[in-house]
Amino acid sequence: MRVRRTPKLMPSIVASGAIALGIVVLLTRFAAAAAPPPILFWAEAAPQGFGDRQNNGTWSMEWWDGKLYVGTARCLGCWGNVHFNQQYPNLVPYPPLDPNIECPEDPTDMPLQAEIWRWTPQTEAWDRVYQSPNNVPIPGYPGKVTAHDMGYRSMAVFTEPGGTEALYVGGVTPNVAFPPMPPPRILRSTDGITFEPVPQEPGTVLGSLGHKQSSFRSMAVYKGRLYVQNGEVRGQGGLLEAQYPAGGNNNFQWVTPPDMQVFEVAVFNGFLYLGLTDLSRGYAVVKTDAAGTPPYTFTPVVTDGAFRTPYPSRSVVSMHVFNDRLYVGTDKPTEVIRINPDDTWDLLVGDPRQTPEGWKYPLSGLGSGFDWPVTWHIWRMQQHDGVLYVGTYDESRRAGNIGGLGRWLSWGYAFDLYRTSDGFYFTAITTNGFGDQFQSGIRTFASTPHGLFFGTSGVWYGLRIWRGTPGTPPIEPPQRLEVEGWNDMMVLSWEPLAGASRVRVFRSDFGPAGVPAPFNDIGTTTNVFFVDTTVQPNQRYQYHVVAEDAGTLSSPSNKVLAPSLAPAVTLTNLEDTLSSWTKSPILRLELRLARALVQAGNLEGALRQLEHIRLSLSRNPTSLAPWRAEDLTILLAKLERRVRLAQIGLIPPSELI
Repeated sequence: MRVRRTPKLMPSIVASGAIALGIVVLLTRFAAAAAPPPILFWAEAAPQGFGDRQNNGTWSMEWWDGKLYVGTARCLGCWGNVHFNQQYPNLVPYPPLDPNIECPEDPTDMPLQAEIWRWTPQTEAWDRVYQSPNNVPIPGYPGKVTAHDMGYRSMAVFTEPGGTEALYVGGVTPNVAFPPMPPPRILRSTDGITFEPVPQEPGTVLGSLGHKQSSFRSMAVYKGRLYVQNGEVRGQGGLLEAQYPAGGNNNFQWVTPPDMQVFEVAVFNGFLYLGLTDLSRGYAVVKTDAAGTPPYTFTPVVTDGAFRTPYPSRSVVSMHVFNDRLYVGTDKPTEVIRINPDDTWDLLVGDPRQTPEGWKYPLSGLGSGFDWPVTWHIWRMQQHDGVLYVGTYDESRRAGNIGGLGRWLSWGYAFDLYRTSDGFYFTAITTNGFGDQFQSGIRTFASTPHGLFFGTSGVWYGLRIWRGTPGTPPIEPPQRLEVEGWNDMMVLSWEPLAGASRVRVFRSDFGPAGVPAPFNDIGTTTNVFFVDTTVQPNQRYQYHVVAEDAGTLSSPSNKVLAPSLAPAVTLTNLEDTLSSWTKSPILRLELRLARALVQAGNLEGALRQLEHIRLSLSRNPTSLAPWRAEDLTILLAKLERRVRLAQIGLIPPSELI
């Protein structure tokens, strides 16, 4: 939608008695809130590192046959340091200088044997069901051996021809530290106890992988075939396909052209979607029906880093299907887009940009990395109970050691976890790794009948696994926080609350290098709006609000950036948006009637007209696809909110046009 510059609101409007007279209207006439998304309560679900700090990465996680399986990565800080020491011996010492990383003096003694652990819900016990053999000779070090697998980076459940269901696990070799290593392995299990590598005889496709093709990162099942991404340890590479993966060898075939760098794979809308790395033009997403003779035909869906300029993200990192859309998370600059069933796409989190389809603005109003400058990846996403959970990789713990940045970054060390039920409103569950500064990122998720699990990765003190289970909060948090701003004030509003006597408003001010500061309590209100008159011109802020009753606080609302990067919804830009969604004139005519009522000064009539349009979308079929009707419902509710603010004098009616 187009940006409309909103003029300054005169202080006399804010101070007028219209606010007091209009509070009842605002309280009783706000759009009825949808049922709030379920709240999960989080608790640690496993011993840290499974009792071994060198299990410092949860690289794969899969719910299968009533149990949870977790594949670990070993000694992440050590073998990475070995690699850089080999490349730059005068700049990067080994062992590393960081006192929080524990490495053996002799790098060939690194305990690199990756492990697979299993959780049984009936006993809530964890058992190690597999450990990589430690039998590969280290080149150049006679008599020394190392693990075949230093990490298990992918898992997938696949039903084989004949009906056998098996768990497949993709391994990673320590080639980056000790080249050249044998090819990485794919393990297979039909009972969750016995894991055997699929055959990889020399001269076959699977047995001829080069030593740099050391990683199986992503897996997907499509049209009765298993797809496995293979490449360098950084992630990108080609895509293999097998109808009978248990046979290994030449049962696998390459299905992508040699110059296509695949990072992530997902099945969506009847196609196989590939998230690509492109270091020159920016990331891309393509799709295929996997028909014909490989390499298959791939249709571009998103190209050129989604047209962010001047520095687009170079790689897709995560993809997940949620509410009939494919959500895509990227490497730095870190953003979230979603691909619709018609292959149009929306920007959700990221900076506005011009595209061949016109300007795109983040629907959440939030910038790259959720406006935290050292968020490097949207690492994993997972749907659970109608909510999408988004986990980040955060480089702040490392960056804090540079030039005194720690004093600005330390409050936000470690991963962030967000949730959204619609792609418009994102709520922070934690922005500091639940208080553990040594957990850089959320690497895995698993939605199970026993709650939502996620596993972390870091290079320091061992992985952690958390489980979220539903519960009833003492107070529901405020829903759908919105902000409108001018040079001299910010107007916040939210939906009416039940069971709370007042709302507390928290603000984060941006400091040096664009780093937001910790949130501070700046005021309370018994209304469903708050006017912050202490803001400074040309400054940015973040806000969230918290419900309070009898000293009990709710969890926070969604987070907003002020000024928002998304334009305020107006009758004009909403009509323009509808024109791009449908050729049917009916909805546009109804919006024009609302505009005429605003122009005539009849805000109450305009409000009733907008409510009529929104409510009719839920009762009657329209020319809009269901997923677009959901978007329109949200945009109409945003516009209704603005009409109510105009009714009590907080914004001028002219800004509704």
